[in-house]
This record gives sequence, C-alpha cells and structure tokens, in this order.
Amino acid sequence: MVKERTALANRIRGLLAEYGIIVPIGIAKLRQQLPEILEDAENNLTVAERVIFSDLQRQLIEMDKQVDAYGDKIQAVHLASEVSQRLSDVPGIGPITAGVFRGWQGLCFGAASCRLVRPSAEARFQWRQTKATGH
Repeated sequence: MVKERTALANRIRGLLAEYGIIVPIGIAKLRQQLPEILEDAENNLTVAERVIFSDLQRQLIEMDKQVDAYGDKIQAVHLASEVSQRLSDVPGIGPITAGVFRGWQGLCFGAASCRLVRPSAEARFQWRQTKATGH
C-alpha cells in the first residue's frame, strides 16, 4: 500500500510537471502544495484539469487513511504480544519484523540438531499483511 501511495504521488507530481507546475520530491510537499495549486487561478489549469487533480488528491488522502489504519492494526497486534515487544528491543527489529518472527517456532533436539518448523497461522497471516502494506 505504501508503494502504491508513493507511485500515485509520483504520478501526480509528473502530471503537474507536464503543466509546468513543479512540486519538490516528497509526499509531504505534495500534500502541502496540491491544495494551493488547485486554488491558484494564475496557473492556467482548466476546470477539467482541476477536477482531475482534485480526484487524484482525494485518492491520495484515502490511501493515507488506509496506510494509517494498517499501521494502527500492526501496532495493536505488536502491543498485545509480549514476545513481539521483546523482539522489538533488538536494534533494527520493529513491530512488523517482530510480528513475523514471533510466529516462528524453533524446535531443538540437541545441540547439533535444531530446525525451524512451519510458521503458525497467525504468523502467516501477519506476513501476508506485511507484504500487502509494503513494510
């Protein structure tokens, strides 16, 4: 979802550039400047073009909401698991990675024989959610 949002922001920025309107790189800059661009009567955008950019802006806002909602869900799952919280204490491991590792169960039958077994259904679900959100 994050990659899709970034792609949409880049498409909007590219379309604006075709009309001679340059917006600096970064979604925050685009969010800040797009409303100003839509209201600016001096930039020679037609009514139809303003409608298109307004629709694209609404899509970007909707994607922002979806990304935030997924982030909130991931955080809630993370906070509900003591194992996930302990794993996230390791530098470089955040809630998503901790959630994925949490589902793996290690079985050791002696020092020389240790293997990982299939992840739990919860871990597989979280992995799919992680792939869907791009984190």
